[in-house]
Amino acid sequence: MKRIIILSALIICNIQIISCQKAKEEISKSEVKKENFLKSIDFLAYPIDDLEGVTTEGHEGVFRNFDFSYRDGEVFFILIPKIGAEKWYAINKNKYSGKGYEIDTKICKDLNKKGFKELSKDFNIWVFYTDIKYLEKTPKMDSPYSPKTPREINVYFYKDELKKWEIVDDFIIKNENDEGKENKWREDFIDKIVKKSNESVSKSNNQNQIPTKWQGTYQREFSDKLSDGTSTFWIYYFIVNSDKIIFKADPEIPGGDYEYKGLEKNNQLELFDTDSINVNYTIKEEEGKYYIKGDSFENNNKWLLFEKKK
Repeated sequence: MKRIIILSALIICNIQIISCQKAKEEISKSEVKKENFLKSIDFLAYPIDDLEGVTTEGHEGVFRNFDFSYRDGEVFFILIPKIGAEKWYAINKNKYSGKGYEIDTKICKDLNKKGFKELSKDFNIWVFYTDIKYLEKTPKMDSPYSPKTPREINVYFYKDELKKWEIVDDFIIKNENDEGKENKWREDFIDKIVKKSNESVSKSNNQNQIPTKWQGTYQREFSDKLSDGTSTFWIYYFIVNSDKIIFKADPEIPGGDYEYKGLEKNNQLELFDTDSINVNYTIKEEEGKYYIKGDSFENNNKWLLFEKKK
């Protein structure tokens, strides 16, 4: 009986050793595969899949695309604007008319006219990738491929400055219990990168707050003589806050506001469109008086007296 027990223990031990060796070989092969993959496949070269196209992900300003061709495996794109998801969405939704879902549809329609390479100029791109070896063909089902168990999912991020993809996370599914964990891992990962995107923009905005000396309400009255000899008058108002500048034709009338960002440079305050780098207006202060010039005025090189109210 003792001999049988000892023999059984030796067999089990040998099986474990062989299994460990095979696992190490598989990991080694997988690492080589990843390195080769990075060199051989460029996700930016993928065409946008037209079955679903680029569509909203769930967070404002965040988009996704699933590649239904399965050419190299399962490929799932996540796109987040480089200027921050919330900021990008706040800017771009004003370019379209309609209700919330109608605006989203129009935004996605325009994004689908571009390729991933062009989108990478304005968006950070992540890819959830499952190698084709972890999928099995299911031609009689709705999906041409189904995932196997076990399998590995890698997250790739495109480093624009280096022009290459890098693995930033992974998840290994060993059994059915891991399937639910994988969904949570994916959701948590997306939540994390969206939050980081918005926080970094918020932090950047705080670092570039408009100095107190410029904050306040400015106004300038303009007039024009009509053909019948009468004159018309109107007033421009600029309300400078710590984080933004609001333009109003009349502060008592709601709506019609236009927003600018401000940057102090050479002891002057430059005003920009929120999605532009071109200066629209410049405010300066001399001996306690404030002046403004800008391309919206008839003589854009002339400094005009600007009344400031505390």
